[in-house]
Amino acid sequence: MARLFIRHRVGEFAPWFKGYSENPDFRSERGVTHDEVHCALADPNDVTVIHDFDSGADAESFVADLRAEGIFSELGVEGAPEIWITDPVD
Repeated sequence: MARLFIRHRVGEFAPWFKGYSENPDFRSERGVTHDEVHCALADPNDVTVIHDFDSGADAESFVADLRAEGIFSELGVEGAPEIWITDPVD
C-alpha cells in the first residue's frame, strides 16, 4: 500500500470541495482505494488530501494525471501543492 498526501491552499473551500466531491470516478479509475479531506483548524482554505493506493507507482501516476489534466488550477488551488508519497511501516 502507498499513501499520497497533497497539501495546498485553495481560494475558497466550499467550491473546491464541491469540485472534488463531484469526481469520485476520476479517483477510483486511477486506483484510489481510500480518500480523506482535512482542513487546518485555523484556516479551512489550508487543505490536506490523503489518497491510498495499492502501489507507489499508482500514486505517482495519479499525481501525473492531476498535473496533466490541470486539476489543481481547475479546482482553485493557489500556488504549488506540497506532495509526498509514503509506505506504511509495520
